[in-house]
Amino acid sequence: MAGANARYGRGLNKALILAAALVAMVTLVAPMFLESCLVEVDAADAADAATATATATAAGAADGADKACETGGAGGPAAQTTERVRIEIPSPAEVRRAVIRLGDIASIGGEAGDCADDVAARLRNIEIGQAPLPGQERTLSLAIVRVRLRQAGFDPDDMVIISPTTIVVRTRAATVAANAIAAAVRDFIEAKMPWGKREAEVAVLLGPNEDVLVPEGEVSLEVEALPTTRFIGNTSVKVTVLVGGTPYRAFPVRLRVDVAKAVVVAARTIQRHETIASSDVRIETRDLARMPQDVVFDLAAVVGMRASHTIPAGRPVAGSSVEPLPVVRRGELVTIEAVLAGVVVASPGEALEDGCEGARIRVRNVASGTIIRAVVISSKVVRAI
Repeated sequence: MAGANARYGRGLNKALILAAALVAMVTLVAPMFLESCLVEVDAADAADAATATATATAAGAADGADKACETGGAGGPAAQTTERVRIEIPSPAEVRRAVIRLGDIASIGGEAGDCADDVAARLRNIEIGQAPLPGQERTLSLAIVRVRLRQAGFDPDDMVIISPTTIVVRTRAATVAANAIAAAVRDFIEAKMPWGKREAEVAVLLGPNEDVLVPEGEVSLEVEALPTTRFIGNTSVKVTVLVGGTPYRAFPVRLRVDVAKAVVVAARTIQRHETIASSDVRIETRDLARMPQDVVFDLAAVVGMRASHTIPAGRPVAGSSVEPLPVVRRGELVTIEAVLAGVVVASPGEALEDGCEGARIRVRNVASGTIIRAVVISSKVVRAI
């Protein structure tokens, strides 16, 4: 019994020793096997990940290029298209329009992918500010240019911008000479005035230094009368300068029209109610601007008339200064007609003052002694008013 136990104990010890040896071998070999397996797995995963990343990058680049041409947003696809854009702004720069655009003052170059022309066109069309008046200048800062780029959806930090910090901008100008303006005014007056060119002298009151500066373009002039325009003496007209058919500036121009015309003047002093004979008047050339508005130009219009008031010698004869000879004299007997209920009633009367046809005079009714006013119809008849 004791021997059997001893053999069993020795066998158990050998088994335990063998098991410990196996455990030791597994402990030593297993980590090495696992490490080799993990290395193979990591290599395969890395290859797959690299392939996926390359595919995604290519697809993203294609989408970005398409969206850049479509949108042009700042910080987005448009930013990718402007990385190589080059903007050069000289100083001074000259413009021709009333609004300064980037393309007016800068040259835009570089590469911007497949949509370079589209990007360049949008850049050139960016408004920077108002242009100065023709012939004048203003300054712009480079900072405002960068602000306008950002407002238009571009990132100036992704561009190459070559420019001074202060940019002088001038507006090109065309000169409308003062003598050209004067000629246009003179032509307008001569075409509209009621006088002949030989009778009138038009003096446009513009100095040689009163040229007008306008933007470059096709320049034309329009002249029109003002509500106060007259064709004699001191007056003024409105001149409009058009550039490319569009009114640019309008201003008044002063002028003087001197008219020398033959008028009727008194050859001697003509007393009131004196009949005017041909020897009492003559024709003289006078400055019409100094004449009465109803001055008489024809001798026949006054000869045989009588003076309505005294006309001094040398004085121009006005239409209001003469009147027809009376057909009824003071103290002459006339017939007074009166219309009553459609019936004409006649009564004798006496003229108390002279009167021509159509004149209103005082008449006394001989029968009643009443004094009335009547219109002279003829040398023998007056009609009660």
